[in-house]
Amino acid sequence: MPHGTCESAMNAARSASTSAANAAANFALRVGAPVVDEIDAAILDCLHGDEGRLTSEIAKVIHLTSRSTRTRLARLVERGFVREVGTSPQDPTRQYFLAD
Repeated sequence: MPHGTCESAMNAARSASTSAANAAANFALRVGAPVVDEIDAAILDCLHGDEGRLTSEIAKVIHLTSRSTRTRLARLVERGFVREVGTSPQDPTRQYFLAD
């Protein structure tokens, strides 16, 4: 292989690598860190301490319905901020804790 062809291939590989790195950086800027709004922050504040909380307890503190609170808690569990302990999703005594 001629010297110029090898050099061209190396430059093309570097360019592709740089493009991939830039795409990854741009994606990270668009997606960003997980956003926690005021209500999610209030839920997280409710969960400080070692004792778990029921959905109804959290709902009273943040002034939302139990259903809205459950929806937000489910998202916080999915995102790794909160963990839930209960026998099933329908368990009325299911409690929520801050994730470790």
